[in-house]
Amino acid sequence: MQRTTSPIELSSRLIESLGIRSSLFHMGQYCGQWQASTQGRRRASFHLILHGECYLHRPGQPVCPLREGDAVFLLRDINHRITPDKAGSSAACNTMQPLEQTNRVGTGLACGFFELGGQTAELLTASLPACLIFERGGIAMQGARPVFELLLKEAYDQQAPASALIERLTELLFLYLLRAAADDSDQPRGVLALAQEPRFTPLLEGLLENPQQEWTLEEMAVQVHLSRAAFCKQFSELCGLPPARFLQLLRMSIAAGRLRNGASVSDTAAQVGYHSIAAFSRVFRNVLGVTPGEYRRQPGMQIKTNEQKMLTH
Repeated sequence: MQRTTSPIELSSRLIESLGIRSSLFHMGQYCGQWQASTQGRRRASFHLILHGECYLHRPGQPVCPLREGDAVFLLRDINHRITPDKAGSSAACNTMQPLEQTNRVGTGLACGFFELGGQTAELLTASLPACLIFERGGIAMQGARPVFELLLKEAYDQQAPASALIERLTELLFLYLLRAAADDSDQPRGVLALAQEPRFTPLLEGLLENPQQEWTLEEMAVQVHLSRAAFCKQFSELCGLPPARFLQLLRMSIAAGRLRNGASVSDTAAQVGYHSIAAFSRVFRNVLGVTPGEYRRQPGMQIKTNEQKMLTH
């Protein structure tokens, strides 16, 4: 008899398949008046607080205090800045200085970007908040603390701090934190909500493994032993999207992953259940805002804002 995948296993598998790859933008310490930001580059990014204190500012959001050991991961390119004061003064800014092991003054930061290369990356990130903040004393950071300590040790190595190692440690840190955040979430949405609900786990696993299959509402309802009406109601309440729309987004997320890895448009269309390249291209553009060919040349687009809002609120 085939072994059934548990909700925890499926959630972990989704997160671990993200294919996280980070790159360090800058690392050092600030004193006096300064501000830091990674916005405007159309990329996901991170800020790690190595020492000191600072504040995260986002339009329409309360100012968030940050201190040593905290981590901020921005899954989408959003307006933000980090400053040394709560008021977010726009006075003349000092430049970042190299980190000093014996003279840790001001605020130490490691900032950079990351890419998510897994085949369901777009759909998974759309089901999470755009900004994830992990506090040093929080539950999510507890298991990842040894990784953060290794990162700190490498960052303050005065002989030769290796940016490549810091980037790999950042990837591992994010993986730990993201998995912990998903497991600890009171109200997950989107694909994570389906993965964590035992009744829907087999259905989601089937959709992920066979996106090319002709999935009707009746067939999906049978998978979870519900009537069609009850299935549509429970699915929408849990996921935040109707089943047909979710399946469409899932297929386009898988398609985006295949295109990133060099698959042709025709092969990709067939792999996600489209016999017509024209029909596939129309849906792909509706979801990601660009044609499949354009995406192959410029990967990294994200599911549109209206879908993100439906999945995260």
